[in-house]
Amino acid sequence: MLWGESLQPTLRTLSLLVKDWQWTSDTDQSLMSQFFDSTGQMSQAGKNRFRSFQMLFDPDQFGFGIGLTWGWNQDVPDQQFPIPNFSLNFPVDSSITPEDAVSFLTEISAKPFRCRVSVSPLSAENYALDVRITNFVQCLVLLKTTGVDTISLTAPKDEQIGILRKDGTPNELYLPWQTTATLLSGCRFLGSITLPNRSRNYCFEGKGGECMIVIWNDGATPDKPVIESLYLGNEPEMIDVWGRHTVPEQIGNNQTIPVTQTPLFIAGLNGDAVRFRLNMQTGMKTISSKPEQTHTIPFLYKNDSAFPVSIQITPDGPRTGDWTITPPSQSVNVEAGLIGTGAFDLTLSPRADTGRRLFQYNVKITGAESTEFAVYDEMMIGNPDVFMEFVSQLNENGDIEVIQTFINNSEKVYTYNCRLTIPNRPLQKSRVTRQGFGRAEHVYTIPRGTALLDSGVTEMMLRADPVNDGLGILGEPMVYTIPLMSE
Repeated sequence: MLWGESLQPTLRTLSLLVKDWQWTSDTDQSLMSQFFDSTGQMSQAGKNRFRSFQMLFDPDQFGFGIGLTWGWNQDVPDQQFPIPNFSLNFPVDSSITPEDAVSFLTEISAKPFRCRVSVSPLSAENYALDVRITNFVQCLVLLKTTGVDTISLTAPKDEQIGILRKDGTPNELYLPWQTTATLLSGCRFLGSITLPNRSRNYCFEGKGGECMIVIWNDGATPDKPVIESLYLGNEPEMIDVWGRHTVPEQIGNNQTIPVTQTPLFIAGLNGDAVRFRLNMQTGMKTISSKPEQTHTIPFLYKNDSAFPVSIQITPDGPRTGDWTITPPSQSVNVEAGLIGTGAFDLTLSPRADTGRRLFQYNVKITGAESTEFAVYDEMMIGNPDVFMEFVSQLNENGDIEVIQTFINNSEKVYTYNCRLTIPNRPLQKSRVTRQGFGRAEHVYTIPRGTALLDSGVTEMMLRADPVNDGLGILGEPMVYTIPLMSE
């Protein structure tokens, strides 16, 4: 390898400054096949070839790290990997979604090599600036949750995918990158919590133990943000991707956070509340939708503070009258670092909505520092594979059309009698007959819909009762409260 000799003066000059060498650029995967087969295994010839390359970069056997750029579709080296101090770089660009990258990187987190990612933002030529910023910051946050060793930029000084122009001056992506990198550098990912309006969120802990949450909502827009309201701490601070600091509006004990698709950083959180929310777990997530049956729901929590505390927990259902919960409240003393357990009995009323229902635990902690906050969780009422979706809209004749879609994601066959109850209007009926895997649609028409809206009616109720026709499976009853207008 005559080219290797030409590298030696440069390598000797940089040997005390550089501890890791990556043999290819962040987009060049050409060397993979030189050493590894398609299953990530190294033949003896591959090992020998690798050693000869390695000797060129580390002739004095100092143990410099060696890295290669790796493909997402290539099997990674296994636990028997023979090379120490080795790293793989995975390029993240428009060909892979951040979510798919995170899923892949999480699966290989225990492999015997260090893991890096190099990020290419969406191209300025093909995407609007707001889309590029949102995608870029979301990508950086999601990659941080995987625990990879390094997150770098593929081409920082690139007019299309860089954060700098060719002359080195910052472009529009520089400040969002700087804000994200500064806030998340050195942080440890803790997990995600359930929020009242189900916005995506990621909690991090800084080197000093301070907590921060990053939050966004894929269905929100700048004009119509999703409002999340919950207790975050005594002095939380919102930081947008441009580095601007604002204080959230306070309503009672809660702060209100306007959430859009662009990530928002919230610092200054109450760490005990964050950790308690992350640690609290409900032991049963799915129950039958049959009314008047009692279900015992276990839960556990942990006192992650440095002091013993007294904890009072009060479960609260999604809507008054839907759920009966006993006992209404529980109190216990928990030593520092220990886990506490409890349970409550849940009984559904006949009008309780089915589907994925949000409920909360109202928590009051008394100790060295006392605080009150809510922990949100979800309970699936009924069969998660068989459910209904609804859209209601006003047609050109002034009638309200309610589009009911019955969805069966199982291989079983079901029959249901459906009744739509509309205040001040006649009951309407339909039937889902022997529906297997797939979807079945029915449209209810409510005449004089405008007059109904003007009368102050805001919602209606759909009840679907399972029918045993001898040919299918007897399903779970379903109840849905439907907004009169959903579009």
